[in-house]
Amino acid sequence: MNLPLLLEPPAIRLATELLPQHITALERMARLSRCSAVPVVTVVGKFNHGKSRLLNELSARDAFAVADRRQTTQLAEITAGNIQWLDAPGLDADTLGEDDALARHACHVAADLRLFVHSAKEGELDHAELALLQALAREHADCGRPVFIVLSQIDQMADANALARIQALLATQLPGLPVFPVSSVRHAKGVQDGKRLLVEASGIPALQAAIAATCVQIEPLRAREFEGLRTRLDAGLQDITEQRRAAVQQLDAELATARQAFIAGLDAVLLKAADEVAVLQPVPDDAPADLPSSQFSSGRSLRSKIITGHLLASAKINLSLSSYLGAHGVDALPPDPSRPPTTMDTVLVAVLGISVKFLDDLRRLFCGSEGPERLRREFLHYFDVSQERVQRLQQRALLQRELERASDAQSGLASLPAPGSLQ
Repeated sequence: MNLPLLLEPPAIRLATELLPQHITALERMARLSRCSAVPVVTVVGKFNHGKSRLLNELSARDAFAVADRRQTTQLAEITAGNIQWLDAPGLDADTLGEDDALARHACHVAADLRLFVHSAKEGELDHAELALLQALAREHADCGRPVFIVLSQIDQMADANALARIQALLATQLPGLPVFPVSSVRHAKGVQDGKRLLVEASGIPALQAAIAATCVQIEPLRAREFEGLRTRLDAGLQDITEQRRAAVQQLDAELATARQAFIAGLDAVLLKAADEVAVLQPVPDDAPADLPSSQFSSGRSLRSKIITGHLLASAKINLSLSSYLGAHGVDALPPDPSRPPTTMDTVLVAVLGISVKFLDDLRRLFCGSEGPERLRREFLHYFDVSQERVQRLQQRALLQRELERASDAQSGLASLPAPGSLQ
């Protein structure tokens, strides 16, 4: 039995994408929502600490391979005595960590009751064992999912005092967790030889009784765990919802402020342009329509100077507009795949048509009844489709999408069937 692919309900898949740090809790919740009535008991611990032999004695079946070397490399399971017994690979048994991943999946996701097996001859728990047991103890405290410490191979201890010292060490390292000293060898021999006292002395019957008492309570324990997981995961999704909603609101405020600031600044530029155009003198009727630039010298006639003033005013207005638009990222037309970009594709040219030179054009654009409003409307359009603006709007769309996904995940988790409802 390998680790399952995450072929879970859509709510679980979606929540996993949003809360990848809670993938184990989500897998456990999904398993609880579809689990059978049969309790799952798994053993976990280092290899060669007697896990498989213990399961054979507990299940009264010779179903799990026993060896003095790394033997269990996959999750193995049988159902006996209305319990599903699950044997996990030993911890720290392979350099790639695949065995550890399977073992952690077995005890964090698959099992209702975890039996942590530690050989008495090894003394106190090492750092890795202690870290895993502490994690299992936290799960027990949070949701009631039980864990037993099974002190195995006690028949290899020198005497009762040595065993008592090991039990005291474990009680110091992990106070509050029940410890069951057992000997699978003694139990097997006592059963084979019909020696009741040897069977009792093995500690296996006491462990079996504790397992049976716990399995009777599996349904309420599962229900408690399921609701605890749902509450915790819903809180995580609610945090995402609140963060994304706040981010959307802030971005909306920034976008609105920037747009209003652009409009206010543009209005100021257009108003200044109108003031500059208003003071320009008209060209006399007998003046030529245009003059070559080579004729504009300091010694020319009044008519030439007036026309020169118009050109200078036009250039100044164009420069003011261009500078203002460029400062706000409005310096090019939106990309159009139907035509190659050219240097003439500027917003200024697109709106004004040509570089304005003559007084009638200037007055029509900046002083007329409709011209300024048209300029305002068209420049604002190009502001709205400018690259920076579009990127901010795309950012907002992503935030809004995550907000919707978090809401969908919350609704999905809320609708997941509770343990036992599908049985």
